[in-house]
Amino acid sequence: MVEGGRTPILDAATLQKLGYRLAIFPALGFLAAGAVLEKAYAGLKATGSSVGIDVPLYPFKDFSALMGFDWVASSIGSTVTLSRTTVPTAGGRRSD
Repeated sequence: MVEGGRTPILDAATLQKLGYRLAIFPALGFLAAGAVLEKAYAGLKATGSSVGIDVPLYPFKDFSALMGFDWVASSIGSTVTLSRTTVPTAGGRRSD
């Protein structure tokens, strides 16, 4: 089933009556994510901040665990120290 495709979307009961045991919805997640991304970035553009944007957000800690970032953090310790680097600038001078 593809939302917006040529074939009408049917519910599970109707599909079962037609003899189907399995239906896939390959585009559902991408279409939903696209709609939320568009709304989120439109809100950010309009207000200059993510505060108060009316879109559901995955809790950061849960998303980190889902992506495996909690494992990375635990394997390198509880803190990471970033050092300042010297970057060349125009005219050959360097700035920190």
